[in-house]
Amino acid sequence: KKFDFLGQNGHLIILYVTAGTVRGWVLMPGSTFYEQVLMKSNWKSVSLITMMVFLGLSGQASVAHAKKSKNKTVSGVVTKVSDGDTLWVRPDQCAEKEGGECPPIKLRMQGMDAPEVCQDMGEQSAAALRSRVLNQKVTVSLASQDRYGRELGRVWLNGDDVGAWMVRQGWAWSYRYKHNAGPYAEQEQEARHAQKGLFVDPAAMEPRAFRQSHGPCRYR
Repeated sequence: KKFDFLGQNGHLIILYVTAGTVRGWVLMPGSTFYEQVLMKSNWKSVSLITMMVFLGLSGQASVAHAKKSKNKTVSGVVTKVSDGDTLWVRPDQCAEKEGGECPPIKLRMQGMDAPEVCQDMGEQSAAALRSRVLNQKVTVSLASQDRYGRELGRVWLNGDDVGAWMVRQGWAWSYRYKHNAGPYAEQEQEARHAQKGLFVDPAAMEPRAFRQSHGPCRYR
């Protein structure tokens, strides 16, 4: 049997039960599926609710390649934007260190999916994010890390959700999976209706489909 549901922080958890083996997948925004054999035992006597609670609590901490959720807030200046949903933030704490130098945080913006820079509208999407946040002080709500070592979180500029702004302006999609339209579904519908940005083309290819067909851009 197959079950899928949302765990903590919007991570999609998919559960397969076959021949006494339970396999779980967690889909994190901007990443691929992570697989882990959770347990080999007879689950017939264990309720679905119990399994859901177990996976919901352990999905972020115990799945291979995924780091434990941070659930913290960091303020800093955006030093680089590589595409419409990836940027670097130098934390304010750097200034407090001796010499004032420390590596910036590489962040993948959560809840949205911007076109790859090597696909149509990719450069324009990156330029839109760059014009909005580059060299600006932002606040980041960190959630976790993906398999590439990027932090996952939302970015706020003067109290405004930058991800919501990007989607509303038509430079990104709300990150969706199956029947879950994602956190910015309303903003996406506004952009589609107004034919803003990449939604000038109603058939614009979503980044996930582009990556499946062409692979990631070389710059990464």
